[in-house]
This record gives sequence, structure tokens and C-alpha cells, in this order.
Amino acid sequence: KVYATMSPAGAARILKEMDDDQVVKILALMKEAESAPLLEGLAQGEKEDVKRAALISNRLRLTIPPPKKAPAP
Repeated sequence: KVYATMSPAGAARILKEMDDDQVVKILALMKEAESAPLLEGLAQGEKEDVKRAALISNRLRLTIPPPKKAPAP
């Protein structure tokens, strides 16, 4: 909740100082509408920042289970 209530730029500055495992855990607990601006903020800057955000995004994709489909009638 703390990072979700911060400005995306402010939260991204803090997340940039954390290791990838911590960032993935934090973002996985957030709603998409909250985590997306933070992930975008992580990608701001050098090419290395964009690559790191892409790796975190992929790890996040593998961490979050896909939504359950409704059973067929």
C-alpha cells in the first residue's frame, strides 16, 4: 500500500535501489493499475533501466497466475 500511494516517479526511484527479487514481490502484490506506472518509472533513464524493467516485467508475468476461466456450461 505504501508504494501504491506514492507518486510513480518517487516510488520508482526507491525501487531502482532494490534488487529484482524485492521489486517483483512488491509489484506482484499490487493491482495492475498501480504497478504499471511504477514499472514504467523503472524503465525511465538509460538503456540498462529499460532492460531491467523488461526482465522484471517478464518475471512478474511468470509470478502471477493467469485468471481462471469460467467453466463451460
